[in-house]
Amino acid sequence: MTLTASQARERLIGAWNLLSFHTTPTTSSGPTTHQPMGAAPLGRLLTTADGWISTFGNDPSNMIDPSTPWITASDAELSLVARCIMSYIRRYQIFVKEEEVRLSTHVHVSVDPSWVETQQERTVELKVEKGRELVVLRPVEDIPAPDGGKGSAVLIWEKIQIDER
Repeated sequence: MTLTASQARERLIGAWNLLSFHTTPTTSSGPTTHQPMGAAPLGRLLTTADGWISTFGNDPSNMIDPSTPWITASDAELSLVARCIMSYIRRYQIFVKEEEVRLSTHVHVSVDPSWVETQQERTVELKVEKGRELVVLRPVEDIPAPDGGKGSAVLIWEKIQIDER
């Protein structure tokens, strides 16, 4: 049964923890699966009732020494960290297209300047597994791959319950 847009929107509102992020090449001969934020990504997705969405994610294995302020870190250290960061703020809309729930966003602020002022669309799969509320987001269009090709992406988020905040 496909959810209505308002049902999906209501379930999506809240705070989510990133469980996994992987890409699969579609136009290149890179590795079969790539994990842009490592095997155990660190990330949060916040969705508000008034139509805002904010995301931050990174690879915690690529962190610099926590005692080193970014302003004094070397370019090499910052490059290692920055390539793994996904962060943006944008307006969102939920709708149903071809029997799929979709999330459309207009990016206002992003750590990646190529995303600013772009429109992005993702399919949304909301489900419950073993008592955990999950959302699976898949960009409708392929995303850039590290080797310069393109790839499909899957991000899986778990809803943070009030007692976990």
